[in-house]
Amino acid sequence: MPYVGDSRIGYQRDYLGASAEYHHEISLGNLPLSYITGVDVARQDDERFRNDVNGQGVVGEQLAEETQTATSAGVFAQGDLALTEQVTLSLGARFDSVELEVDDRYLSDGDQSGKQTFNEWSGSAGLSYRYRPQHQVYVNTGTAFETPTFSEFANPAGAGSTPRYRRKSLEP
Repeated sequence: MPYVGDSRIGYQRDYLGASAEYHHEISLGNLPLSYITGVDVARQDDERFRNDVNGQGVVGEQLAEETQTATSAGVFAQGDLALTEQVTLSLGARFDSVELEVDDRYLSDGDQSGKQTFNEWSGSAGLSYRYRPQHQVYVNTGTAFETPTFSEFANPAGAGSTPRYRRKSLEP
């Protein structure tokens, strides 16, 4: 049962995504290089609503109705270069573009629609040493982009149907 306040939430979610990868092995000079390249695309649409709940648990007035859309595309590449039979150098890069959009259809409190786009690069590098056929030591470093969620955004005015958390604002 929902708690008292604006807690009755419902949604219909549609998701579509695809990815493709290409793996290949070549020689770089006389050193073997295996690499992978690829692309990921996805889209998620949530039709959301929120209602008030009174102290007796009765669902009441509608407080929000909106569509939240997240669209993402990413491309990546990673290569492993065998410097010797025991030592391998690994390098990777990824670019992600993510757009989060809110289409507010509950306009009695004003239009709280907006969108935010993130374009981010991530990278990785590593070195491994195989000191026995079944054992190796390695060191890796990398960066990553964590996609924010809609609940991490807020209307700068603090009103309306967009989520009320204050990490970043959606642009009008």
